[in-house]
Amino acid sequence: MADSVQRLSSLSESVTTSSTKLRIRIFRQDVPEILGSSDMSSELAAVLVDMIFKTLYIYDDLRSRKAVDDVILKALGEVTFMKTFAASVVHFMERQQKSHSNVGSYRLLKWSTFLLIGSKFSSISKNAVSRVIT
Repeated sequence: MADSVQRLSSLSESVTTSSTKLRIRIFRQDVPEILGSSDMSSELAAVLVDMIFKTLYIYDDLRSRKAVDDVILKALGEVTFMKTFAASVVHFMERQQKSHSNVGSYRLLKWSTFLLIGSKFSSISKNAVSRVIT
């Protein structure tokens, strides 16, 4: 388990690269391999969520964003990840109100949609749903 967290943390440092090929490889191959070989702990979920949110404002190409979205959709099947991810979405939405980044707003809206449609989020956390909607 600790090995998975360390491997994911190491990859997390590379997500800000300007190489589209490397970004896609990280989210299409490396991250799914790590997630497939270990159970989702709260520590692993926190590192993954942090990694995903590092991409929020910097990934401007469709292929990189799609690779991140696919990881999110797959990981939302894990309740531990879903709760950590939902808390971060709400936090970033509250911060986003102060800035006016259209790209950031769009990505957060899309990720919120993933939460509401692609997971059990609405049935598990009704309080958080009301915060995402407002």
